[in-house]
Amino acid sequence: MDQGQHINTTVQPLLILGKRGTLAGAFARICRSRNIYHIVLGRPEIDICNDLTDILEQYSPWAVINATGYVNVDGAEEDSDSCERINSHAVHQLARACAASNIRLVNFSSDLVFDGHKGQPYFETDGTRPLNVYGKSKGLAEMYLRAVYPGALTIRTSAFFGAWDNYNFIHTTLQSLLNNEKTFAATDMIVSPTYVPHLVHAALDLLIDDECGIWHLANKGAISW
Repeated sequence: MDQGQHINTTVQPLLILGKRGTLAGAFARICRSRNIYHIVLGRPEIDICNDLTDILEQYSPWAVINATGYVNVDGAEEDSDSCERINSHAVHQLARACAASNIRLVNFSSDLVFDGHKGQPYFETDGTRPLNVYGKSKGLAEMYLRAVYPGALTIRTSAFFGAWDNYNFIHTTLQSLLNNEKTFAATDMIVSPTYVPHLVHAALDLLIDDECGIWHLANKGAISW
């Protein structure tokens, strides 16, 4: 738990997992601005790969936002076990624990569950066909959620960026240019860059409105890198 956080025993918190990550930090920042009582947890308080039943009992949240994940898309090809353990099996375990206690759950998925051959925007009802280990791990997590917790909210998004994030493609490219370094990018990949504050506000709105199932959230437009 972050320094300065305190447990309000009269109000159930929104529990945000993934304290050191971009999404978790954005959720915490925006929850403060929207006056949503929340608690942010990450290592060493929790390990997403362990059973979190005791954590859920301790904090008694009304909802959990899983902002953890294995995010190294290229690295996943060489470390598929870790990628699947964090992105798939840990989500399965968390979903079972949340379902058992009737706690709302938000999980994030990716546009990489698709093969990109459609040639136009994908809908939530389109069939998935991931081409890499990372995409397969996200697709497996979606399957687990449908099986054990249909009431969970799954948000598929695309290459997100924002002023609070120093680990996105835009930031690293700008840093490379400032340092007169070469930068490399795929020319055959089309994405819809997603502004993190917009993503977080929309996700919170869906959660508060008690939505469930799979939703696509991305900013308008599509570009290649």
